Amino acid sequence: MDEKTKDLLHADYEELKFMISGTPLPGPSSTLVGARSVAHFQEKLDHMGELVQSEGISFDRFRLFPTGESPHNVNIADFRIKVMATIGFTRQQFFPEDNPFSGSPATVINMSQTAIQQVHQELMVYLTQQTTLKSRQFAEGSTERKFLDELNESLKTIKSATELVESILNIGSKLGMAIPAILQMLPWK
Repeated sequence: MDEKTKDLLHADYEELKFMISGTPLPGPSSTLVGARSVAHFQEKLDHMGELVQSEGISFDRFRLFPTGESPHNVNIADFRIKVMATIGFTRQQFFPEDNPFSGSPATVINMSQTAIQQVHQELMVYLTQQTTLKSRQFAEGSTERKFLDELNESLKTIKSATELVESILNIGSKLGMAIPAILQMLPWK
């Protein structure tokens, strides 16, 4: 790859790093990335693909495909994953000396902890929503409804995956449910 092409690729790479730094973490108030941001990212992939085509490298696997109610928007978590994967791949292939997420260790740790907390909150909101929806399928007072209602209540205090599994098994056991029956009741199944 000639120096001019590598400089152009590096400019796109830097723009992707800027793009990810300006993209909010997914949360209750921000769940979708707008069509303009998605289109801009897709254009970057096209341009980068053209620059490295002679190297036999493609960026097509990083493309985003809209989902959900709006065909022009993409889930913000999917967007962040794709942009970060593109940055990582580009760094590995062309700029191994670069550290795309440099900063003081405390900053990196803080960002990681914030991201983990955000994912945990989103997961708990999702599980609560799914549990509530599924519980409506069963009659009030039924074992299934009791299981889902108790699970929904326990989700408010769960802090880890281990606690989630323990809670599911404890509630099922308390209600006399066998493992297959418990698995049938899981709202995300």
